[in-house]
Amino acid sequence: MAMRWGRFPVALLTAGLLALTAARAEIAVPPPAARVIDLTGTLSGATVARIEAKLAALESRQGDRLAVLMVPSTGTEDLAQFGNRVAAAWGQGRPGGTDGAILVIAKDDRRVRIEIGPGLAAKLPQASASRIVTETVTPYFRAGDYDGGVESGVDRMIAVVDGEPLPAPVGRWNRGPGWQFLYPLLFALVFAASGVLQALCGRLAGSLVIGGLAGAIAGASSQALPIGFASGLVAFGVAITHGAMRESRAAGDGGVFSCGGASGRW
Repeated sequence: MAMRWGRFPVALLTAGLLALTAARAEIAVPPPAARVIDLTGTLSGATVARIEAKLAALESRQGDRLAVLMVPSTGTEDLAQFGNRVAAAWGQGRPGGTDGAILVIAKDDRRVRIEIGPGLAAKLPQASASRIVTETVTPYFRAGDYDGGVESGVDRMIAVVDGEPLPAPVGRWNRGPGWQFLYPLLFALVFAASGVLQALCGRLAGSLVIGGLAGAIAGASSQALPIGFASGLVAFGVAITHGAMRESRAAGDGGVFSCGGASGRW
């Protein structure tokens, strides 16, 4: 009995190690049977056909091979490691070559990567691939449009390989045409409306309203919450300071009507 109980922890440990090994087993890399392989059944047949035709034309024209692989998940394996295994198995281009790139999507993991072969790094540098992922592919994916994301990403990759530069980055600071020119108007609004609003609502409340309006206009124009928040704070500070100065001048001049009120406590 002692021997059987002694073997029990060993068997339990062995079973645990086997389960852990199975859980960490690498996802099998499918053979490169096509230029577009979708193991999730997400992409439409028409989309796959269009992308296949574009990739075949690129390979015929340039000799560079691009491919697409969409899998449900890579399990516990990092997508970069999985993509590297796929590239090694597929040759990242022609068999035995490195002049290619693979758009790898793990749908359920919500991850995407462009794996670039050394032979294509000059035409498709990492910086360009990163922009294609963040600016082109993932916005479509967030909206649930996988067909559009994959095809648009492939189109961008082909264009870059063909030598076409990516469009200028659309930064948060220049999004929304001409938003920066609204600042003079915002401050004109502060000075024009602060007196009326502070007279109606009080200096603090009126300044808060001015700050909120200015922040909303700046945020909507720039499509950047930090810019709107900062603009609102600046407008609030200017409005409340301007109101304090106006009240100070009114208190020092008995001939000036004060937009004050009556207060009391009980």
